[in-house]
Amino acid sequence: MMIDLIANRPEGISSEVWCYFLSDYLRPQRPALAHCYARAEMVAFERNESLPSISTLKRHLAKIQPAGAVETARGDCSYLLIIDERDTSIEIMAPPAPVEFSATSRGFSRGEFIDLYGKPCSVQDSSLATADAIWLGVHENRMHLSREHAAALLPLLQRFIDTGSIGEPA
Repeated sequence: MMIDLIANRPEGISSEVWCYFLSDYLRPQRPALAHCYARAEMVAFERNESLPSISTLKRHLAKIQPAGAVETARGDCSYLLIIDERDTSIEIMAPPAPVEFSATSRGFSRGEFIDLYGKPCSVQDSSLATADAIWLGVHENRMHLSREHAAALLPLLQRFIDTGSIGEPA
């Protein structure tokens, strides 16, 4: 059964904020509704938008039945929410957007892409003179990583690619 979540979103919420809320709430970790609502409130506030009451969102969530796949789209990111009828587990998968490469005004290589929540991100060579480094992350909150940092992250990223997790909990 296919449900158009964008067309069936609550009145008074943009498709972007609604999809942000859904992608947060419908994660396999099953976060608390109140926590997801609070995060959606922050996103709506940042976008200078309003958000319906938590009870309104709860009523609309009740319309999502675990009986098929639901496709939604937000910006440049398409999401496929796969709802398993047997155990009602939910997967959220975003097809990876291609990394678009360009050069900065100073000639440094820069790759831009969109993350799972539709946020613009980048990876860029750093101008740091004392060591090789890159900038990586969401535009307004990037990490400055050395080659050693990147090398330390590679096994975790590869494990995540292979298994869906960075490793065993301690």
